[in-house]
Amino acid sequence: MPDQKSIIKAFLRNYVLFSSMDEAILDDIVNAIKVRILEPGEILYLDGENSNDFYIVWSGRLQMTKPKDRDRELANLIIGDFFGEDGLFFNRRLGSVRTLEKSKIFRFDFSLMVDLFARVPQLRKLLFTAARSRKTAYD
Repeated sequence: MPDQKSIIKAFLRNYVLFSSMDEAILDDIVNAIKVRILEPGEILYLDGENSNDFYIVWSGRLQMTKPKDRDRELANLIIGDFFGEDGLFFNRRLGSVRTLEKSKIFRFDFSLMVDLFARVPQLRKLLFTAARSRKTAYD
């Protein structure tokens, strides 16, 4: 039976953001990311918080809302969705995220993302484009 790191690596290898990365970079990612298990209703972060972690949903379902705008729903996040890129580029969250059901997420801390941006510049461009697009839509 494969161990958790092998399962995570297979998931990431098939994930669009990481599919073209070489094995050494993928191994570094697998060794550096943290898996968080979140219970239903748990708040991951709040709108406007200073934070710079990046996340990918491994299982479960989360919801991003804009509390300052009457809890307007911004997104439902499911397996494979990424979020948190706003914190990487704007150093603040553009919405609040909470779980709708028990969920597992991958957490990429800021230092890992800085390292990945240096090694894979197109990743930075792609995530910046996503962050800018979401900022325009959410603000």
